[in-house]
Amino acid sequence: RRCFLVHGLLNIVFLHAGPVKDPGGQSGGRRNLKGYLIMKDADRLAGILKVSVVVLTGLLLARLSWLAWPDLIVDYGREVYVPWQLSGSSVLYRDIAYFYGPLSVYWNSILFSVFGVSIFVMEMFNLVVVAALTFMIYRLFEWEGDNLSSVVVSAAFLILFAFAKYFPMGGYNYVAPYSHELVHGAFLSFAAIYMLRLHLKGDRLVWVFASGFCAGLVALTKLEVTLAMAAALVSGLVLVVLVKRAPAKRAMKMAGLFAVGLALPVVAFIAYLSFYMDAGQAA
Repeated sequence: RRCFLVHGLLNIVFLHAGPVKDPGGQSGGRRNLKGYLIMKDADRLAGILKVSVVVLTGLLLARLSWLAWPDLIVDYGREVYVPWQLSGSSVLYRDIAYFYGPLSVYWNSILFSVFGVSIFVMEMFNLVVVAALTFMIYRLFEWEGDNLSSVVVSAAFLILFAFAKYFPMGGYNYVAPYSHELVHGAFLSFAAIYMLRLHLKGDRLVWVFASGFCAGLVALTKLEVTLAMAAALVSGLVLVVLVKRAPAKRAMKMAGLFAVGLALPVVAFIAYLSFYMDAGQAA
């Protein structure tokens, strides 16, 4: 509340203050320049205060919940067992029956292979995912909303979702989730939207390809996340074309780059699994 109050006072005092008029001309110019510099300092201070609120919220929640994220007995064994098996010689869908896409369990198996089989390894990486996702949420709402909304939404994500504890036992949060596919899918969905927003800002087609690639990775997590992401990205692509008034040739190029990026991770996983099973079964 104090940070929000200081931010509001800075806006009132500096950002809404009119220029100082001086009939002398030169003196007035110096005063206006001084006022401009003060406003820049106020904006910089307000930005530091906003980021500090979000960072301190995340650090406080991480400290309060430190190493109490999972429930080792209920609804968490699968998240450790399957990557552990895949880090050995097992193959998903051939040796292990699994309901979701392959991305998350194979990624966690890579973490186990590199850093050792440990719940702590997954938790530390998930904290990185939470930090990156919070950053994207903050930036997106800062671009599209106002100064206050970026802080409120980011803090709400950390409190209500990332470090949520709705039951006495652990689990059901972003650090030790019931399903890593949901956490990774949400993160990659925001990444796809973030890349599309970067394209809208800088008009570089590489961001369209990157957005499609992230969308393809989402398709390897969970179906419900994929459907939600698809609705957002399809509408976003259409709006980008309309806002930029892109000619048909450029619109087709954007669609092609997005489709190539979308197909790459899916085809790569099908090709990998085809070494261990029939291509039709792998698909």
